[in-house]
Amino acid sequence: MAEVELETDEETANFSIELDTDGCNTSLIDRFLIQLTFNNKYNYTAILAYISCILSIALNVSIFVIVVSDKTLRKKGNNVFTGSLALSDSFFSVAVIVLVSICRAEREMMFLYTFTVCLTFAGISIQTIGVVAIERLLVVVIFPFKRNINTPKKMLFVCFCIWGFSISFACALLITHKEDEFGFIMSIWDVVIFVNVYVSYAVIYLVVKNHDKKVSKFRTQEFNTSKKLLKTFSIIIFTCTVCWMPIITLTVLDYFDKLDCNKTIYPHIFNISFILALAYSIANPIVYGLRINELRNAIDERFISLRNFTIAQ
Repeated sequence: MAEVELETDEETANFSIELDTDGCNTSLIDRFLIQLTFNNKYNYTAILAYISCILSIALNVSIFVIVVSDKTLRKKGNNVFTGSLALSDSFFSVAVIVLVSICRAEREMMFLYTFTVCLTFAGISIQTIGVVAIERLLVVVIFPFKRNINTPKKMLFVCFCIWGFSISFACALLITHKEDEFGFIMSIWDVVIFVNVYVSYAVIYLVVKNHDKKVSKFRTQEFNTSKKLLKTFSIIIFTCTVCWMPIITLTVLDYFDKLDCNKTIYPHIFNISFILALAYSIANPIVYGLRINELRNAIDERFISLRNFTIAQ
């Protein structure tokens, strides 16, 4: 067994983490914890995490406040998902800041609980994205002429179910001491959700494209609805895949011991994947928030009001 000693520039903090010499008795998450524990100014993973989380909190809190405070936005059911997504991403970023701040070997249980909280809010965010895809599929394809499918009250109930299920599931795993399997379970569940997103948006695009062809026969102007949808769906699918699939893949492979534990490159790849996952909470306000015309108009109104107030002062 070997001792890992970590020294900072200002002070020396010596403590031991029992590791096998070849590192094969530790999971990828444990090795990630060890790297985060290097508490010095050159810990670029922690620095990038702080920057990403602060930016994410600023964007998502702004989106959430605008959605909640604007009556016009609250009248549309899909904006409820936008607000819920912004709230979960904000909590996720706060939890990551706490995780990076308290990450010390002598605080193993606190790290475990905080890491579980991070996974829980990340799961809520991803599930919300999956539900948004299902909601679009219901409105556009399955029930295109039926009203009141996505009323704000119904969508708010769905959001409460997502939050309640995720938090209850995380608590149940902690109570039964199955927290080590939480990352693997969430990874598999996230893959299922992403497949649902890919399939739902593919079906929507094909249906709309077919509709555009039929309508174009009777109109002089070309219909580009399907092209706009293709652009939007491509952005959503691209951000989902790039930001989350690397860390999901590593987690699943590590669970089945498919990674060579003697190679030190995997913790570094996990660090990059961790930062990409944080970047997704920054991308969500742009992809799901700022692309909504009503939300952009509400933001413009807030800035104009703030500017007028500043001039008046």
